[in-house]
Amino acid sequence: MRRGELATKIISAVVVIAVVAYMAVYISSALSNPLETAEAVLATAEDTVPISGWFARDESRVSAAISGSAVSLRGEGEKVGAGESLIVSYTSSTARSTREQIDALDRRIAELEAATSDASVGDINRLDSELQSSVYSLAYSAATGSYGDAAESATELKTLMLRRDYASGRYGEEAFEGVLDDLKNERTLLESKIGGAEIAVTASTSGYFSTVADGYEEVLDMDSVLDMTPEDIHALDGRASAVEQNCCGKLVRSFGWRFVSAMKEEDAAQLNAGSWVTMRFTGDYVGEVRVRVYRIGEVRNGECAVVFSCATDIAPLIGLRHESAELVLREHEGVRVPKTAVRVDEEGNSGVFIVVAAQAQFVKMDIATAYETENYYIVAYDPASTSSIRPGDEIVVRSKNLFDGKVLK
Repeated sequence: MRRGELATKIISAVVVIAVVAYMAVYISSALSNPLETAEAVLATAEDTVPISGWFARDESRVSAAISGSAVSLRGEGEKVGAGESLIVSYTSSTARSTREQIDALDRRIAELEAATSDASVGDINRLDSELQSSVYSLAYSAATGSYGDAAESATELKTLMLRRDYASGRYGEEAFEGVLDDLKNERTLLESKIGGAEIAVTASTSGYFSTVADGYEEVLDMDSVLDMTPEDIHALDGRASAVEQNCCGKLVRSFGWRFVSAMKEEDAAQLNAGSWVTMRFTGDYVGEVRVRVYRIGEVRNGECAVVFSCATDIAPLIGLRHESAELVLREHEGVRVPKTAVRVDEEGNSGVFIVVAAQAQFVKMDIATAYETENYYIVAYDPASTSSIRPGDEIVVRSKNLFDGKVLK
């Protein structure tokens, strides 16, 4: 073998060994010093307190005028004026059946009158387009289970079909008027048959009607809750008065309501009278309402009677009495940082390393003002700042021998 060939083989072998050694060291270093990162994301956390309590309103029960069958004329939570009818009672099932027939006639008469009252009823093309749209709307509502919308679409479709028939000349104007006259005459005859078998109950004052009465209408009102102690609140269970057999609901006379709860002393200490908090209901009603801390009573046996007030959202809450909820005292918004990523530099500053252009860069963070959970901090985020942690940053969670400028990837 020539000397030159031997030298070439030796050099090649040395290069291969060097490359293998480098790769072995690199792999060993990577395995012994794995890099783990996490993306910085915006997060929200809440300080909450669980409570339970009782609704109080200015309300009174509504009873049917006579014994027998009764029908509510108002929806749950519907606003009514003084003198407006709330319920109607019947002396017999026959009278009630007659009223249902009259209601059906009223709907039919309204449909026919609507079919002939449209100024553009003669536009056949427009009516065909509306009919097609109404059919699609009805089919979609039925397929998606929106039965309330489906009922409205069906009513609209019937009226459009009548208009189409009227506009096409299928039924002449005289035919429509004849049908209307017959329906109105039938209605008049049925109305005369009811006579004194139907008696309506009207609202004594303006307010909101509810079909639910529980016997607490005379026990809890807007003023009585202000003098309650924790013992009084605990004793409310079972104090409802008897509800009359012919009771058909209640009339709430004020728009506002109050909520009284016996809270632990340490929980009540986080509240300030006059401040606003979010009350998130978790029982029969699921939803959030902003309420004001109206009164915080004295501490008795480690508890305080706390009264909250609200002047909105009465309709969905009008039938509720005893409910569970949680108070959202504070919300914390910022960038979520894993606790395992937090480090302290040589000057004693807390912060994290982020990956910038494949290198480590130390970013300071104020631990004292950050919201702390078991596994992470939520750090305040200022979009205008370029020296703080920002959403999207790649935070180094685990790595060894970190320093500014260290090549990580």
